Amino acid sequence: MTIDEKCMAHARECVRLAGLTDDQEVRDQLTALARDWIVAARRKKKKNEEEEDNDSNVLVFPSAVERSRRHGLRMSLPHAGPRRLYTYTILRYVRDVTTGEFVNVGVVMHLPREGRLLSNVLTTTGQMRRVFPDLDRAAFTFAMRTAQRGLYRIAKRINLFRSEGDASYYAGQALPTDDSSLQWSPLGSGLTNDAEKTFARLYERFVPRYDTPSTHRRTDDDVWRPVKERLAQRNLLSRLQEKTIRGEVDQIVFKHAWRNGGWHVYEPVSFDLADAEGIKSKARSWLGHLSAVADDCRAFQAAFHCRRPRY
Repeated sequence: MTIDEKCMAHARECVRLAGLTDDQEVRDQLTALARDWIVAARRKKKKNEEEEDNDSNVLVFPSAVERSRRHGLRMSLPHAGPRRLYTYTILRYVRDVTTGEFVNVGVVMHLPREGRLLSNVLTTTGQMRRVFPDLDRAAFTFAMRTAQRGLYRIAKRINLFRSEGDASYYAGQALPTDDSSLQWSPLGSGLTNDAEKTFARLYERFVPRYDTPSTHRRTDDDVWRPVKERLAQRNLLSRLQEKTIRGEVDQIVFKHAWRNGGWHVYEPVSFDLADAEGIKSKARSWLGHLSAVADDCRAFQAAFHCRRPRY
């Protein structure tokens, strides 16, 4: 998308926002901003036609006097001063380009009048692994920290070219668009009188739902605890003892066993693991242990106390 096309996209967004508000003053400001974007787009397009070899991307907006004369807009409106235009784009982790499956992992916000770039990206996996169980944690963390460093570098230099581009432009400077799993969303825009609060709302709206703190995962001991309490209530806990079952190639030590004719062994197993593969691996591990002592299987009966995964 060329600079003049982006300006027209901003103008359309301002018109859309103007249609959503009942505040006449805000509507006037949005309408004025839309006209400014249109004027900037026309100037850029004309300049490109006149100087095809000039690759300058600097946008020139109408002066305050010019805007006031053309729009009849009073610059002393109560809300005109503190409200500033901003643009933003969302960083997406695209799992599958074919299906378009993705999650949002970052936000970049640009305030053109102040020459500021605000950004925040996800650097921990959290619930990402719940959405994508086979996520390569190391590769994902490395990619996100690379994006974070790039955005920080661009934010420090932004005053050198503050009059050009938008959030998408600067985001692309930090992390160029390619066929990798990290992609930028279409551009969004709005008005704000508190950039930090607006940015926090954007990030909260788009990102944290994929990275809420993990709750405590049940261990094998957690699974055994309610069983132990019930046995204690019936004065049966003291009858349990440790039992080692030996085979030709391996042995298993059961901490909770009871002899009543034959040996009965009890084993707590928690499947509250990070992903499906971890659950399968634990189940296969126990199957392998039991197979290794199969020649002694008639000597005992095993009972596994399990709890289903929370996730």
